[in-house]
Amino acid sequence: MEIIGRKKELAKLRSYLKSEQSRLVVISGRRRVGKTFLVDEAYSGKMLFRHTAQSPEEMLEAKSPSDSIVRTQVSRFLRALERVGYTPSQQAKDWNDAFFELEKYAREAYSPDHSVIFLDELPWLDTPNSGFFPAFMSFWSDFVLPHKGLILVAAGSANSWILDKLVENTGSLYKRHHCWINLLPFTLKESEEFLLNKGIKLSRYDIVTLYMVFGGIPYYLDLVEKGKSVAQNLVAMLSSTPEGLNKEFDSLFRSIFSKPELMIDLMRAIASKRSGVSKNDIVLATGISDGGTLTDYLRALIRSGFVEEFRPFGSKTALMHYRVSDPFSLFYLRFLEKEGKKALSLLQNGFDSPKFNAWKGISFEAVCFAHVPQIKKALGIEGVTTEESLYCEKGDKPGKGAQIDMLIKRGDNILNLVEAKFYSSKYSADASDQKDLQRKSEIISSFLPKRYAIHFTLITTYGLSEGSYDSVYDNVITLDDLFQ
Repeated sequence: MEIIGRKKELAKLRSYLKSEQSRLVVISGRRRVGKTFLVDEAYSGKMLFRHTAQSPEEMLEAKSPSDSIVRTQVSRFLRALERVGYTPSQQAKDWNDAFFELEKYAREAYSPDHSVIFLDELPWLDTPNSGFFPAFMSFWSDFVLPHKGLILVAAGSANSWILDKLVENTGSLYKRHHCWINLLPFTLKESEEFLLNKGIKLSRYDIVTLYMVFGGIPYYLDLVEKGKSVAQNLVAMLSSTPEGLNKEFDSLFRSIFSKPELMIDLMRAIASKRSGVSKNDIVLATGISDGGTLTDYLRALIRSGFVEEFRPFGSKTALMHYRVSDPFSLFYLRFLEKEGKKALSLLQNGFDSPKFNAWKGISFEAVCFAHVPQIKKALGIEGVTTEESLYCEKGDKPGKGAQIDMLIKRGDNILNLVEAKFYSSKYSADASDQKDLQRKSEIISSFLPKRYAIHFTLITTYGLSEGSYDSVYDNVITLDDLFQ
């Protein structure tokens, strides 16, 4: 299959093959985003050695005793050496022994045509009291670093571990990773190209629907089958069959975090409010006290691509808020888990049920936040400095509160007040739109310097239908713009 996107990442990785300098290449990214595929594509035919760690989830299912986890991981590592034709001279007892065996093999087998050592899902090897990380650092500094032309690739889905241990390490690895790639999900355009490459032709409306469920994660998109509608695909993909994704949410968290149940509780608390939550909200919902531990948990969720932090527009405090940014997590928590056994039936019978439409409204906002560069291009402000946020004010009386999907504060003294509406046809503006936008404008104006003007912006599927109130919006952005 032709590789979609990733052109810059591929070019960077391949450029290292032309250098005599040793390299430590660090690759992070959400699980299922395509890190392994990227490395295989960049270094096809160049592998000296590769090993993928066994996940904590697999260890749990195998009911491995804690004292045997290290032995199991080391044993798997040695078997990977045997698969490339090397027989260890002794039974390795720990990671120091294991890396010594890898060093002996690499000294014998290294050549310019076989110069890449790839350790996939590296964080899974660093189990408590394993001694893995010091052994890894010694292998890098004592063998790889002085060895010209050798490339050591370390990849992992536990982004917080990758960043703390490798990218931001202030010890012996400080500034010695020569390349760090944080692999992002596909954009809408790349998702469309991926599906077309599989021979799957869908309308852009349907592709956005898939994106709202799965995000731009290649693994999920690869499960989409030709000849089926989006509803048929979703029901099949989310079923309880062995190949289904009904347990994917739990699996994601068990494979990344040492305390998955606690992290899932945090995700539920964060997903409970459309506009995001404060730390105080999280404390009340979970019972976890506000302090360094909670801060570390939130930081890990942010770095792993599940949550984003933001400062609500107009906030006079420095307190950050948090919202779920991973589409699949949002879909699971706001729809699948909420609807339980009825969820698949709701999907199977079409996408126009009130409950599914309520989720679509929330999820389309997340899609827009994931495509800010495309929105800025549609507005003609690619080079303008901007700050994106949202606004939510509860009202004690009908019509008094305000929910603004997106606010783009620009360096050229304009603020775009954005309404995001996912409709199956053109959107028809009426008098209520005009009244609502004017009320929101008055609220937002109180937070803005007087030099700012407010432009009303609509992001919708097929644009705005002609009518008496179509001029209420200064800018209209469609799905085609988001696919740029």
